[in-house]
Amino acid sequence: MECLEEEAAWNLFRNSARMDVIDADKNIRIQARDLVKECGGLPAALIVLAQAMAPKKTLEEWIHALTIMKDTPHQLPVTTCEFAPLMVHYSKKDLGLANIILGIWIGEGIIDNADNIWDSTRKTQFLLGILHAASLTERVNDDYCLSRAPISNNYFTIHPMTRAMILWVQRECGKKENKWLVRDRERVEEASAVEKWRDAERIALVWNQIRDLPEAPQCPNLIFLNLDVNKYLRKFPNGFFLHMPHLKILDLQQTSIEELPVSIGNLMQLHFLQLSGTRITSLPKEMAALVNLKYLSLESMKYLRTIPDRLISGLRELQWLDMVDSYSGWREGQTWEGGVSFEELESLKRLKVIGITVSTLAALQNLCDSPRLAAFTHWLHIEGCQDLMMFNIPSMDFHAETMLRLIRIQLHAMSELEEVVIGNRQPILLPLQELRLSSLPKAKLVWRAWFPNTLVALKIEDCRAIDRLIKLEGEANGSGETIITIFPYLQIMVLRQLPELKSLSDGQRILNFPSLKTIKVEDCPKLTKLTLVADGLKEIECERLWWEQLNWGDERTKSFEHLYNPMI
Repeated sequence: MECLEEEAAWNLFRNSARMDVIDADKNIRIQARDLVKECGGLPAALIVLAQAMAPKKTLEEWIHALTIMKDTPHQLPVTTCEFAPLMVHYSKKDLGLANIILGIWIGEGIIDNADNIWDSTRKTQFLLGILHAASLTERVNDDYCLSRAPISNNYFTIHPMTRAMILWVQRECGKKENKWLVRDRERVEEASAVEKWRDAERIALVWNQIRDLPEAPQCPNLIFLNLDVNKYLRKFPNGFFLHMPHLKILDLQQTSIEELPVSIGNLMQLHFLQLSGTRITSLPKEMAALVNLKYLSLESMKYLRTIPDRLISGLRELQWLDMVDSYSGWREGQTWEGGVSFEELESLKRLKVIGITVSTLAALQNLCDSPRLAAFTHWLHIEGCQDLMMFNIPSMDFHAETMLRLIRIQLHAMSELEEVVIGNRQPILLPLQELRLSSLPKAKLVWRAWFPNTLVALKIEDCRAIDRLIKLEGEANGSGETIITIFPYLQIMVLRQLPELKSLSDGQRILNFPSLKTIKVEDCPKLTKLTLVADGLKEIECERLWWEQLNWGDERTKSFEHLYNPMI
């Protein structure tokens, strides 16, 4: 069932158990209303709660119930029998739903041996669809966002009552409270007591303020540890991973750790390792012992400079390797002076999905010259390549016919790059969904009309030479305005720090964006008119000052005046 609106939820609650006390006592009625709100409209929760509260006659009992409901709803005084109808719906698997769920399910073994990211994505969507159909999840955003996989409808949330019930069931109906230790966004400053870790199978302490961890916790049953987004966590004790023999999932992304302890080599059963956004400068050689690792994310590890020789090739079960906006010290030619070679990546027989960063033309050429690596490259980040003056998408210069699974291209920090050309006379169709251009002081975006494209997101930031969104090659036919569709699937456009940008079209040729839903604009002072066609546009996220200085006398601009969304 879908969740109910507030009044419908209240009526279901009152009708599920006769409670004269609600009508008789105004104060109890207030508490009851608040209890109903905490259920979030979930019908099953409302019915079970109503039956549990029917015998409660005093205000103190109702106040206490509301306190429990806000903190630990699974501890409400109901019987196992009353919860039995709900228990059959809950999976035994972890339901930490987010856009990283695909990677976690690879680590859990739910998704395995997929030939490419689309197969994995389809299976993920199928499984999420089952959960959604059973009302165990809710879609948060049906629009495309800048995700790491070709997935729309990508964001799901789990109802608080459903989540509480899953935790209750997994803790064997409350009999083993330490089996799953979950403290989410509670500003926790200290990790749970060591004695609690001994019994835990899963620990999630995400979005907190933890600074210190126990020295060498005994965790004989632990299979899942998530410390995601603990910004104050800078260091792991050397022996932290010594006694976690069954750990399969380890998520440390967005922490401030600068190095991994050598004891990470003890995690022989680890399948999933997420290090994105950390401050690690060098991977320890002991990581080569992670012979069962399937998923490794080093995305946005901007400080990573050193990967020991033969470490990567030791991860023989690796299926997914993401190194976007991260390590770029690839060994070139036959030199043995530092750097990881592409031959190491080629030796990984199970590798199917790659995100990679290159910083020289030689490295880019070597990548494209490897049919296997090129075929598995899904995200390509090119940065600091000072010899690159023009880049074609698709690029015949770099054997684009072998790189046919590219989902995202990002070009960053290249001072000599003058043109990014979308289109090529060769009949090559990429599945490209995202194009990101950033810190390119000379670059302009150029379009060749004979290129069929599947772009869904376009992000341009700190490109100071761009005066119009895109230059259209060739002359316009006839006189007067011409409406042209070149991005039929584009859903989101992000424009930041473009001091010369004056127009979103090209002269008399007005661009039509039939699928565009969101435009984000920041620090584009010369853009004073919204000259485009976008009938499906839902929002323009921007600063108030820029919005107010737009030319509202322009008819096309005026047609968008109801779409303002203040930038946070």
